[in-house]
Amino acid sequence: MKATQEKASAQKLAAGLHEKACEILRLSALISELGLAHAFVYMSGHVRRFTAQALPADTNYNSGHRSTYLNKVDVSLEFEDLYPDNPAKIYHRRLARMTEYVDWLKQVLAEGKVLKTEEHAA
Repeated sequence: MKATQEKASAQKLAAGLHEKACEILRLSALISELGLAHAFVYMSGHVRRFTAQALPADTNYNSGHRSTYLNKVDVSLEFEDLYPDNPAKIYHRRLARMTEYVDWLKQVLAEGKVLKTEEHAA
C-alpha cells in the first residue's frame, strides 16, 4: 500500500511540474510570435527532461557563431530518480526554478521590448 501511495504522490508532483511546463510553452510561443526573442521549449519524454531557453531576437544561426542565452531552465520531471527519499523537496526546488523562468517570460512580455544580442552580450 505504501508503494502505491508513494507512486500516486510522485505522479501528483509530476503533474504540477507539467502544468508549469505548459505555462512556459504558452508564454514562449507568445514571445516568439511577437518577435521579442527566440524562445525554445524541449521535452524529452523518454528521460522526462524539460528544457526551455530564450535567445536574442537577432541571433545568427550560421555556423561559426555562438549563441548567447538570455535565460534558460532545465529540470527533470522524474521523481524516482537520484533522490527518491524526498520527492516534495525535489518538487519545490524544481517548481521554483520553473517559476523563476515564468516570471522572467512574463517580464519580457510586459516590457514588450525586442531583446537583441548587443544588449545582452557578456
